[in-house]
Parts: sequence; structure tokens; C-alpha cells
Amino acid sequence: MPPAAPSPAVKLMDDVTHQLRMQSQLTHAAKTEALALTTWRGVAHDFKNLLTRVILTQVELWEMSQGITADHGAVRHAAETAAVTSPAPATRLRPR
Repeated sequence: MPPAAPSPAVKLMDDVTHQLRMQSQLTHAAKTEALALTTWRGVAHDFKNLLTRVILTQVELWEMSQGITADHGAVRHAAETAAVTSPAPATRLRPR
């Protein structure tokens, strides 16, 4: 019996350096976007609270200048509710 021929072995190697680099950049971009959205929401919320306070002060000054003693609860309630509830923008953390 003749000796068995060695079976051919194929070894494939892929250079995944570029893929890993791109994956790292995508992760970094997602983290940066998340941080930007968080910061933007905080600034928008603070500005909305400040603006609400200005509106309420203007309503009170107008009432005093007009000699109005009636409580305009609907205006105050709307302004105070706007200060408390600020809808968050839709978040997009996945690449397009």
C-alpha cells in the first residue's frame, strides 16, 4: 500500500486592522453624539426655565400696572407646566 498523500491545508488570514479602526471611530462618534445631546438637552431645559420665569414676571407686572387683582391661574399654570415638562428630542445614536 502506498503511503497516504498529505491533505492540503489552506490557511486564510484577514487583516482586520482597518475594520477595528473603523469600529473604534464609530464607537467614539456615538459617544460624542450622546454627550452632545445630553448637553443640548440640559441647556435647552435651563433656557426654558429662565424664559418661563421671565414670562411669569411679565404677567405679574402687567397685572399690577392694570390694577388687576384676579388670579390668572391658567396663564401661570401653562407657564409653570412648560417649565417642568420639556419634551426630549428624538435621539439618534445609530449611524445612518
